[in-house]
Amino acid sequence: MHRQSADGEGVTIAPGYDMDSRWDPALVVRVVWIRAVSSVALGITCALLPALGDTRFVIAALLVAPIPTGSFIVHRVVHPDRVLAVVTVVDMVWCVVVALILPVTLPLAMMVAVAMLAFVAIESVRELFLSAAIGAAGFTVVGLLHEAEFWTALVAVYLVLLPLLFFLSTTQRERELRHKLRIRHRVEHDALTGLRNRTGLASAISSVDVDAVIAIDLDGFKDINDTLGHKAGDELLIALASRMDAAIRDRGVLARTGGDEFSVLVREGDPNLLAGDLLRACRHRISLGDIDVSVGASIGVAFAEEGLDADELIRRADLAMYEAKRTQVGVRRWSGQTRSASRQRVSLSGDVERGFEQGEFELFFQPIIEMATDTLVDVEGLLRWRHREHGVLAPAEFLELVEGIGHRATMDRVVFDQAAELAARLQPRNIGVSVNVSAGSLLRSSVPQVLDEALRRHDVVPQRITVEVIEDEMVDEQSTARAVLGALGELGVGIAIDDFGTGHSSLSRLRRLPVTSLKIDRSFVSSMLTSEDDQAIVTAVSHLGRSLDLTVVAEGVEDLAVRDHMRSANLPVDRLQGFGIARPMPVDDLVVWIDERQPSDVSPV
Repeated sequence: MHRQSADGEGVTIAPGYDMDSRWDPALVVRVVWIRAVSSVALGITCALLPALGDTRFVIAALLVAPIPTGSFIVHRVVHPDRVLAVVTVVDMVWCVVVALILPVTLPLAMMVAVAMLAFVAIESVRELFLSAAIGAAGFTVVGLLHEAEFWTALVAVYLVLLPLLFFLSTTQRERELRHKLRIRHRVEHDALTGLRNRTGLASAISSVDVDAVIAIDLDGFKDINDTLGHKAGDELLIALASRMDAAIRDRGVLARTGGDEFSVLVREGDPNLLAGDLLRACRHRISLGDIDVSVGASIGVAFAEEGLDADELIRRADLAMYEAKRTQVGVRRWSGQTRSASRQRVSLSGDVERGFEQGEFELFFQPIIEMATDTLVDVEGLLRWRHREHGVLAPAEFLELVEGIGHRATMDRVVFDQAAELAARLQPRNIGVSVNVSAGSLLRSSVPQVLDEALRRHDVVPQRITVEVIEDEMVDEQSTARAVLGALGELGVGIAIDDFGTGHSSLSRLRRLPVTSLKIDRSFVSSMLTSEDDQAIVTAVSHLGRSLDLTVVAEGVEDLAVRDHMRSANLPVDRLQGFGIARPMPVDDLVVWIDERQPSDVSPV
């Protein structure tokens, strides 16, 4: 996979130069043909102009004059580097031979040689040195053999001009090299962060030994960029790039390969440890003016193998990153299972539209009960995809895919409509319905209207619906999300903060937003009987919710012993939810479950 790149002295920067050009015998024919045509044309001209005088001068002109013309035409038309090298050497030898045969042409031959060298000086350094040396030696020999008049003065002038030509050549080459490096830097580097881009990454991976490639995608960046503006998004990318580069140090090369995607070529150290360092670097808070924001990251790691080319290694890292994002595990290492999962995702992407058209997306409902009485008071709608081939799929297997291909609005309509339909059936029993709304949906100002239309369509009062928002997705109060939450609150629906305790909500934000309930994250509730720390967190959050006059819901009640402990501890928890109460179920099964617990006037299907 690893190849050493050739660069530097072997590069000729003449316009149109092809680095992969090779000597072609057909080029010799073209050179001879060009020279023959030029010579014949000049010969005819000389024959028509007898005033030129000495026949020997005509012959010399016939032999020498086509040289610079031929060189220029050949170089500009044919381009390959070897042609220039051969032609310049042959031309100089030709000048020397003509002067040797006809010493009277020595001044003319040397003038032509100087003109030719001036041309070569602009194009190449290598040919200039070789041709100049041949010319100096040849003309000196001609002068000595024929004792031509003023030959020493002519050779002296020739030798004096050479340093000037060398200077012009070197200056031109340096200018072209600097220009080339600037262009190459622009082509291979990201203008915003100064890091390598995807082109630069491909160049680097072919010239250094790579142990692994790490692919990084920022979670939540788009929402911040859309909410706070592109300038804030650019500031965030610059800060994150600097932070990740500091975390990498000399262990690898960082590149920005997309809008919110980065890659690392790992040259030394443990790639898994580096991936963990990068994950922590991304998750740390960043200040954007007077606002503190944080993003997550999904990271994929792929290790180099014998015979594995660069493109495949990068592709594996990308697939692992997409799998990490889908499963929300932070870091995922590429494996054969990763390839299979990615193929399934590609297959599912073509089925999404059909799934909506055929009603394959449906809500499963999980009961929520009063802690004190075990009375059913609410159900949470959890979206599932009843795929015709893969069976019932959980949100982690399709949610990002659906949103990524532009069906977020369609999904919201399906969720709101099914939730409102069930709420209408449960309305006589005073049982509410909760639904989840993603951060992306909160950035769509049309969401309150879509929900209101669903409530009106099914004749449901807004108080029967609660919208749940994950704590980490509650952004700054000046954002579009706050305006959407405010409109939902004015509509009359409840607002619940889901997974509370795992994010960064501030008390002031809780007071400013129209929040009606807190849902304590299941990770604390499920282990509170075995962890004193988790028990302390549940106790603190429940008292916080009570002091703010919010309904407190404990998620993750996997065992009724948790309920009993909360009761005996007299915790201010209002409602319970979890597998210990009931698992999520289709709407028909929910109706049966309700009837079995407490027969009611729930409307039939």
